[in-house]
Amino acid sequence: VDPVLPATLDGLLATVRLDGREVRAHYAVNGPGHGVRSVRINGLPVVTIPEPRRYRSGGVRIPRDVWTAAVGGEDVDLSLEIG
Repeated sequence: VDPVLPATLDGLLATVRLDGREVRAHYAVNGPGHGVRSVRINGLPVVTIPEPRRYRSGGVRIPRDVWTAAVGGEDVDLSLEIG
């Protein structure tokens, strides 16, 4: 997960299908609009792995085992704080 978004898109909701589930991604955009500060799945914080970038704050990876445990068999609310 490595979004770069302008502040005007704070509050953006994007819905996609992933692994047969509906994933609703909610974006809270702060500051420069890049660099993932926190990730929550269905309201709970999850462990992520930083993905550094050379010229800006980078994104994160969500390990598959963490994703699977967090989502269970339901649709997913993914909350991302950026900036």
